[in-house]
Amino acid sequence: IIDNIELLGNGNLKSLQKISGLNDENLKKQIKLIRSLNPKPGTVYDEGSHNIAHPDVIVTKSKDNWNVELNNSTLPKICVNESYVKEIESLQCKESDKKYISESLNSARWLIKAIEQRNITTLKISSEIINQQKEFFEKGKKYLKPMILKDVAKKINMHESTVSRVTSEKLMLTPLGMFEMKIFFSASINSIN
Repeated sequence: IIDNIELLGNGNLKSLQKISGLNDENLKKQIKLIRSLNPKPGTVYDEGSHNIAHPDVIVTKSKDNWNVELNNSTLPKICVNESYVKEIESLQCKESDKKYISESLNSARWLIKAIEQRNITTLKISSEIINQQKEFFEKGKKYLKPMILKDVAKKINMHESTVSRVTSEKLMLTPLGMFEMKIFFSASINSIN
């Protein structure tokens, strides 16, 4: 039966019975036994999920200054190998190939710039959160003051939707612990205990 398990899976019991040489009753007993087994026996030893949250932004204090930095281990690492680009550009190839290479390089360079811009925006927003919530960071959770996306957006000359998008699902590691960036805004104030 095990050697022809796909027949059992497809419900082709007649063929399985022929191949195994078992009568109806014995085949049913064997199928019942197989169905009682755990198809993933290793899960018995699983100790649960091991998802470890990694902060996107790290906040530290040195003397009287608050420092904000991106967690480089969570950032994508993308680069264009310029020596390889020169080598490709020097190849003799069709015009359509040159166009494809040029478009691909432009896409890669655009992606790199977009990631750099996202990182700059994340730092600006994080710094402004620290600036507006200094008492929270210096004195504790009960000093978290009401703040809306518009407060941060206005200070850094960006649209509220940008601030919302950047703070969505991002984690900030601070001396007080790790927080979702969204909790610093009024709609989320009740979620911090």
